[in-house]
Amino acid sequence: MICVNQNKMTHYSVLAIYQQYQTIIDEKQEIVVKGWIRTIRNQKDTTFLSINDGSTIKNVQVVFDNSILSEHQSTDLTYGASVIIKGMLVQSPSPSQQFELTVSSGENICVCGSIVGTNPLPSKGKITLEYLRSIPEIDKNYGSDYKWDSVARRVNKKLKVITGLSYGK
Repeated sequence: MICVNQNKMTHYSVLAIYQQYQTIIDEKQEIVVKGWIRTIRNQKDTTFLSINDGSTIKNVQVVFDNSILSEHQSTDLTYGASVIIKGMLVQSPSPSQQFELTVSSGENICVCGSIVGTNPLPSKGKITLEYLRSIPEIDKNYGSDYKWDSVARRVNKKLKVITGLSYGK
């Protein structure tokens, strides 16, 4: 799905942004970042997203005004959603970070995949074996005859495959 016009746009990994941020800021050109939402903070007028693509442990903060989003985008922007975002990398006013990606239009935010209502695993907290056994997909595919350490390895492998397919890796 291509929702952001990426013609003549440079896609940067999060790692590349951290390595070249001063040059990118000086060029004053819009860039494209692809990744998953790690955290989201909605305030009265502004939303802050932390985006990560797996190239580094660090996140890129994305900032935009709440009024630019459509109702559909507002509900799909959740923890774990895969996104493509086009924006301008600028110096951050906060002394705790060097830069942030500012987005000026809702058309520059594309939600490629959302886990709303489809992810049986909680985003926070401990996942017990009893909880895993209660998920029908896991019980159906692996049954109760399997040793749970091998089940955990197989689930981990499938999650890696599914995650890789999100961006065609």
